[in-house]
Amino acid sequence: MTHPITRNTWGKLYELCLMCAHEQDWSAPAGPVMGASNKTLEDRWNIQNARRVLRELARWGMIIPFCAKGNGHRSYRRTASGPIGSGWSLAPLRILVKSIEDLVQTEEHLRMKRIELPRRTTDALRSASTLLRSVTDCSWANEAEQKLGMLRAQRDQLRNADIAELQAICSDAEDFLLEVEQLLQSAIRCPDFADESSTRPDDTVHYQYSDSTNQGESSSSAEEEYAHDGRSLPASRSLGDTSKPGFEDPYGIIRSGFSWRETSWLFPFTHDLINLRHGPTRSTPHELARLIGVSNNIADASVAALGIAATTLCLLITGQLVAESKIHKSADAYMRGIVRKAADGDLNIGHTVFARRRTAEHKPLVAC
Repeated sequence: MTHPITRNTWGKLYELCLMCAHEQDWSAPAGPVMGASNKTLEDRWNIQNARRVLRELARWGMIIPFCAKGNGHRSYRRTASGPIGSGWSLAPLRILVKSIEDLVQTEEHLRMKRIELPRRTTDALRSASTLLRSVTDCSWANEAEQKLGMLRAQRDQLRNADIAELQAICSDAEDFLLEVEQLLQSAIRCPDFADESSTRPDDTVHYQYSDSTNQGESSSSAEEEYAHDGRSLPASRSLGDTSKPGFEDPYGIIRSGFSWRETSWLFPFTHDLINLRHGPTRSTPHELARLIGVSNNIADASVAALGIAATTLCLLITGQLVAESKIHKSADAYMRGIVRKAADGDLNIGHTVFARRRTAEHKPLVAC
């Protein structure tokens, strides 16, 4: 963050050590010797001017010339007594290793203080604010708004505080978000709240599904076919019941038999990007949103309307369509459309799950 050596240069030095420094070379008098040609380095680093990188490393004292030849050629050969050849020596790293370790600790401390903790605090407060906007005329909501204002003021006052104080305000903000989620779930289960704000779709919209049922699966475009989602998940980690009284399966997810273990099979774009085998967490919607190009504001609005688990499914559907180039506009616009459909009670993820299973190329792996 603060050191003038760029991240790219550190990466090149690391690759140079992996390529040239054998374990026994570190104890040799000359240290590890780099005798690779410019062409070899350019192919390894995927760059066009290896000399520039070597000059930069030499300027910072990370490498020094070793038995340089007049024609500039380099060579390397391993012997029982150590490496011999000509080129560049990595011996300075043996002296600088303690300084580099101290630098890593300092940079990590600054990253936590200036980036990670402020970001987590702001994300928690922003999510809590979004959830509170969906509730009006509730005494607990007014009290929560006041506490939210106090936490925001604390955050602004402690921007330049030490890391212990920043960790404390971050913990308070995340605990506050959890408290708001629990209060909102309790309010949703209240009959008065359900009668006033229920968006339950008509009974004729959702059908009893079976493998042979194709109702509602045909559409004029790929976007329309997959523009469905739900809010009640039979997963091991559904983060609480986000449904209202009588909403046992409003969007056909339970009837579709969806399980989080199917995620990597139904939505292949998630492979090696995010692990949802055990279900989503509070941060999962934002992580997925960043991966597929959806703004945090839209993700927060979806969480407020559908809950964390259903929002995660919406983002998975959107991300897969992006990966398959089936979205004509943008992922952000597509998610806004899903939120609007949620408000109209016109989402049904059961059809999407059935359709994804038919088009999946591989069979799902059964968990042990």
